[in-house]
Amino acid sequence: MSQVGLEVGCGAAWVPDGGFAVGLDVDIAQLRSAPGVVVCGDARHLPLAVGSTDRIVLRAVLHHLDPIDEALGELSRVAAPGALLMIVDAVALPPEQARRMNEQLEAAGRSPEPLAGLDPDDVAASLGRHGFDVDSIRLDGTATLATRPIVSEDHVTDRFVLQATRRERAGQPRRPSSTAK
Repeated sequence: MSQVGLEVGCGAAWVPDGGFAVGLDVDIAQLRSAPGVVVCGDARHLPLAVGSTDRIVLRAVLHHLDPIDEALGELSRVAAPGALLMIVDAVALPPEQARRMNEQLEAAGRSPEPLAGLDPDDVAASLGRHGFDVDSIRLDGTATLATRPIVSEDHVTDRFVLQATRRERAGQPRRPSSTAK
């Protein structure tokens, strides 16, 4: 396996987790002070080769990528068969709260959130269409989408953690098992 990790939306505070890892962020200013190997790029157009990563992490990133299918398709493209994917993100706010949050963000001169969180089951279904098997989904703490003083009320929801594995690609030989008899 390729033994290359990718953190999408790494930001300036990114900490490589051992092995060879690449941090990717769309904001070049964030990358100027980021440690390790970093690349400026968009998750919907990853500057990586087919099957080049064996682990991918997205932390509070996917809800910024509307529609998510394009980004998940790119993750599938760069993931090697057997690659592990972890997505940590916010569960969708109720529609009325999402509308209020985006109005408050716009009134504060900020960009509205493209997606005010996600439905973990919808993410899992999309991953399945893109060649991933979802291993687990669990709620794990809270996620903050917008807080005071930027907005007039805190917009907090549940946080989910989804783990998935990239299936073998059609027409590609399976790797031999490590438990030979």
